Amino acid sequence: MKRTIMLVAGEASGDLHGAGLIRAMAEKDPFLFFCGIGGDQMRRAGMRPIADSTGLAVMGITDVLASLPRIRKVYKTASIILASLRPDLLILIDYPGFNLRLAREARKLGIPVLYYISPKVWAWRSSRVQQIADTVDKLALIFPFEVAWFQERGVDQAVYVGNPLMDQAPEFREMRSDTVVETQPIIGLLPGSRPGEIQRMLPVLCQAADRISKKIPGARFVLSAAPGTQLSDMQAFAAAAGAPSRMDVVNGAHPVLEVADVVAAVSGTVTLEAALAGVPTVLVYRMSAFSYAVAKRVVKVPYAGLANLIAGSEIMPELLQEEATAEKVCDTVCGLLLDRERRMRHHYALGEVRAALGEPGVAERTAALALSMLGDR
Repeated sequence: MKRTIMLVAGEASGDLHGAGLIRAMAEKDPFLFFCGIGGDQMRRAGMRPIADSTGLAVMGITDVLASLPRIRKVYKTASIILASLRPDLLILIDYPGFNLRLAREARKLGIPVLYYISPKVWAWRSSRVQQIADTVDKLALIFPFEVAWFQERGVDQAVYVGNPLMDQAPEFREMRSDTVVETQPIIGLLPGSRPGEIQRMLPVLCQAADRISKKIPGARFVLSAAPGTQLSDMQAFAAAAGAPSRMDVVNGAHPVLEVADVVAAVSGTVTLEAALAGVPTVLVYRMSAFSYAVAKRVVKVPYAGLANLIAGSEIMPELLQEEATAEKVCDTVCGLLLDRERRMRHHYALGEVRAALGEPGVAERTAALALSMLGDR
């Protein structure tokens, strides 16, 4: 008899990591049935969708309010499926506002819960720790510093599995020759995956690229269209935003990270991917003024970038809110390109971040943890 695993991922990065976990679990036990909420990658890995995660991921209060009707509809569907299907295991992937509520429903129904990629309660909303302790059976952590943080707060079910990005991480790149970097650099632009992020940040990045092309006439640009974003749409958006003519648009972040000498990236998982690839990065982010004012009151970490948090210092320059302008992005990117010593220090620090995240095999370790939770069910 097949056992049922329900998974919920609300963002593009969660879709990627969920797909890897599904494949690893299916390899260990081919008689599992997977269903849940995710995107194209989880569906291709073998999950039967009950709802599509596209458009669910939003940041900032104003964006959340605009998306609330759809989020509520999807949550109601998930709750009904959970209660009627009674899966043998519920696996929640990041997306805490939605998933912690679903964990509470699962606990009432006696369904075991594995939370993979923990809510970042060490950064904000630490009040959720007790909710995690009460509703989650196993918490699979992906950052080394999280283990002690949770244990100090009595969450004994927390286990460090390693960072899933290590399973897809490209080789750590060596820098190109200084002459090429300084005269004919390739600059990557990573505007994020959420519609609100792209709408706010793509014009800033494209205008910065235009400024860079005037300072360094030999510069070329590569713009990433994130999963769930149409390539043709990104090409049209970039052209409307004033992108320079020497710009290519490609699918996903990896083709950008394979060639770029420096990237300007919207804050998020992709900045950690850039660190793992050894690509010097300028982190850029802007949200609505109201959302930012709220964030300043509740966020309790000194940096926005994951690589900076792991390193304990601002190895990636952060341009946030009023600092996130085309002019400052241009100046900071050019500063990295034209200052060899600074670029070398940055590159070395990124290598230390990669080393801190451990070895590949995260999907297999998490799959083993998930299967151990099934027991005799």
